[in-house]
Amino acid sequence: MTDEERKERNRERQARHLSNPVNLEKKRARCREYARRNKERQSKAHQLRRKTVDGRLTITYNSMTSRVNGKCTKNPEYYIGKSVCSKEEFVNWSKNDPSFIRLFEAWLESGQQFSMSPSIDRIDSDKGYDIGNMQWLTVSENGRKGAENSTRWE
Repeated sequence: MTDEERKERNRERQARHLSNPVNLEKKRARCREYARRNKERQSKAHQLRRKTVDGRLTITYNSMTSRVNGKCTKNPEYYIGKSVCSKEEFVNWSKNDPSFIRLFEAWLESGQQFSMSPSIDRIDSDKGYDIGNMQWLTVSENGRKGAENSTRWE
């Protein structure tokens, strides 16, 4: 069995496991507890790094890969097993995307308001985090887009 076959088998196994509502709720509880503890541990240097372009892109990329790997996501069935571009591709694409630069600067000017934070959006939710399927929005714009497509969550 190749590494790719093994990874695919593990993704399928995890998706079946998380399709059970009890397992899904346990996963969500662990994620909430992890987030609470992690926030307490964040150092001042880490807080400052989050306000840099490289820091914001690293956080966003790590969140993307966590969702796809089934770690700490509200609706894992919509993310697990999707493709993700390489970090290098993602960072290069983002740094050359005028909408990211504009959103990042507006976020800093707002005093880092959460609703103004740059957020990655998959244009087609059935596809993964590939360069041709992503766009930058603010958190609030991305939330409104999700609300408009709320039938997906029913």
